[in-house]
Amino acid sequence: MAFIIKLRYSSSERADIGKYASLNGTAAASRFFTSKLGKKVSENTIVSIKKAYRVEKRKCKDDEDVKLLPYNKRGRPCLLGKTLDDRVQEYLKKVREGGGVITSRIVMAAAKGIICHDDRLKLVEYGGHISLNRHWAYSLLTRMKFVQRKATTAKSKHSVENFASVKRIFLDDLVDTVTMEEIPPELILNWDQTGIHMVPSSCWTMDRQGVKRVEVAGVNDKRQITAVLCGSLTGDFLPIQLIYKGKTPRCHPHYNFPIG
Repeated sequence: MAFIIKLRYSSSERADIGKYASLNGTAAASRFFTSKLGKKVSENTIVSIKKAYRVEKRKCKDDEDVKLLPYNKRGRPCLLGKTLDDRVQEYLKKVREGGGVITSRIVMAAAKGIICHDDRLKLVEYGGHISLNRHWAYSLLTRMKFVQRKATTAKSKHSVENFASVKRIFLDDLVDTVTMEEIPPELILNWDQTGIHMVPSSCWTMDRQGVKRVEVAGVNDKRQITAVLCGSLTGDFLPIQLIYKGKTPRCHPHYNFPIG
């Protein structure tokens, strides 16, 4: 069984092959570089390299020469084009460096803003060909090697080793109290409180996989109000109670709440 080994040349070798073939012809270049490199350099390969060399040569000035001739990037071309795609990635990297949150919606909004600043007629809503959606946003984040990460905080959660025994004792005391006091189900309430930020923020973002710390601006913001959520044993969900911080009557809202 015969195996075909596909040879690859460095960028400098491709530039030398293209230059020699342009000056001396394809056949002469094949003989010369086969002898120089010690491996067969086919004429078909030299033809494609020579075409790429001439394209790059036209981009150079008269006194400049092509030193490197890399391979063309494989895969589908970027939806936005390389220039706009690089600008969007650079913007998202700066947002992360500043501690900002990166999500698919933010990626789409950033891309739309950059495209509108450049030429909004490229967007579908203005008759163009670029359609920004979540699939494209996830594709961009994948190429940036960004994955979903949770913000790093100073405190770490600790698990209770004797949780099972503590839970059993609590439930036994609860059952005994309800039985002794004859408490109806409507008055058996389960409630908890949580902090609600004055300015909503997220502790989740997209960042490079493997980073040790994930900084997010505002994740440690303590300016909150307290929301109390409560439900009864009968399954009724009570109205939410919101608790604002204040030390004088001026903190009360100037609003006449309806009865009930």
